[in-house]
Amino acid sequence: MEKVRISVVGAGSLGSYATLLLASMGYEDIEVYDDDLVEYHNRRNQLFRTEDMEKLKVEVLAELVRFLTGVKIITHCFQAGKGTRFSGNVIIVLVHSMQARREIFEEIKNNPRYKLFIEARSGEHSARVYAINPSDPDAVKRYGSDEILYSDRKSLDTPCADETTQPTVWTVAATVAHFVRKWTEGWYPVCEETRIYFKEMPNVETEHLSI
Repeated sequence: MEKVRISVVGAGSLGSYATLLLASMGYEDIEVYDDDLVEYHNRRNQLFRTEDMEKLKVEVLAELVRFLTGVKIITHCFQAGKGTRFSGNVIIVLVHSMQARREIFEEIKNNPRYKLFIEARSGEHSARVYAINPSDPDAVKRYGSDEILYSDRKSLDTPCADETTQPTVWTVAATVAHFVRKWTEGWYPVCEETRIYFKEMPNVETEHLSI
């Protein structure tokens, strides 16, 4: 297995927790992309403190991750998208925009230097996590379909993460970290979809998606 190099796009609720988990698991080659500032409401739904207000999320995240785990992550104070050349071979996209997901996937698909693509989308009490082999023709066709990579116009407006949705957010972050660990151990997904539900009793299920 080659060295694991991880590129995380997004340092919000999903991105901040997933990055901390990955660093806690011993992954040390991590870069994070985000251009947002920490806002007041983020103190309860993301890995940030009241004293972090108006600071760049990636810079605060780097400080917290280094303090808690000793891992020094690389930060990029811009939002990755079309034309971004990632240093990682594992690409993790944890942003709100469907357009950004499509642009990043178009950028990395069929490029042998990228081995694993993970993206997650979370609503109020439910979420989807995808693990894709971006060099597999069937996976590229299935994940790249309008059924999965639909437009932002078709996406439903869902409440932002808050203190009541943290079980969902943490489960998504754990699922992302689990996929990375499994790949490190030799697991090669094609196109896997994990569905997470927390509205009633917790329910997590994973399905292989075929064309």
